[in-house]
Amino acid sequence: MSPSEQHFVSCQRCGRQIEEQCAIEEDGLLLCGDCVVAQTKREVDQAEAASTKLRQQQREQQLHEIRRQQGQRAVLLLLLALAGLLLAQWVTHSNRPEPVASQKFVPTENLTTTQAFLVLALHQYRQDHAERLPERLDQLVPCYLTEDYRPILPRFRYQPLATGGYLLELAAIPADDREEPIADEPARGEAQ
Repeated sequence: MSPSEQHFVSCQRCGRQIEEQCAIEEDGLLLCGDCVVAQTKREVDQAEAASTKLRQQQREQQLHEIRRQQGQRAVLLLLLALAGLLLAQWVTHSNRPEPVASQKFVPTENLTTTQAFLVLALHQYRQDHAERLPERLDQLVPCYLTEDYRPILPRFRYQPLATGGYLLELAAIPADDREEPIADEPARGEAQ
């Protein structure tokens, strides 16, 4: 074709002159190649943006579903733990032995045990008073012994020794006043 026979048309988008045979028809419009490429690029960008948005929505839905499932599992584990705790409490309660009836110690009923409590009280008194011992046993009441011990104290012979120890023994009681046999051995406190 000769140059005089060439026909030119204007791009209906940008207005540039192009040869009629190079014009591309799209959506009823004659466009130049650059406008077609730009239009295609915009459409590709829009499609990628829509695809990215769709993928993001799908990811969010998956994360939401995972969180929901994790929440359900956590509630289930909590319920199982509570059930286990309740079961353990029930087993513990049902297997609990009957309480033993406590007995009150009466100092006049067992002089050997009373003597042991006197030794413990003397030891505590010594610790609290810079290694000094009381002059009389009644000084142990009420801080180291209860008032229940006061009537029985005269039945014991107590003597602090110069060595820092003490002599503690059951005093001789007339035979008709005895409630139990006299202890075999006197308790002797050693100097600490």
